[in-house]
Amino acid sequence: MKIVDVQTFLVGNVQPYRSGQYWLFVKLISDEGIEGIGEWSTAHVGRLESQIKLIENLAQQFVINTNPFQIELLWQKIFASEHDFRHPGLDFTLALGAIEIAC
Repeated sequence: MKIVDVQTFLVGNVQPYRSGQYWLFVKLISDEGIEGIGEWSTAHVGRLESQIKLIENLAQQFVINTNPFQIELLWQKIFASEHDFRHPGLDFTLALGAIEIAC
């Protein structure tokens, strides 16, 4: 089984907006038609476009054509991708969490 598509979508939250005004969901679709959904809490920071673009970029670089059951391998590839210090930053960690949940 391989992941063939990654989609993102925003869902408006209800007041009092716990975890932010919007929720960002990530959907992974396999070549067998199985779908998984993960969530990224957008908090109250904004920058929704950059959060969506980050997930799309990570998906193209690391997620498409991978086995969704090899979560630890995928996690290690993304986590260590930017440098050798193995600490990519809070934005990568949140995006990775959403992808991991979807797997």
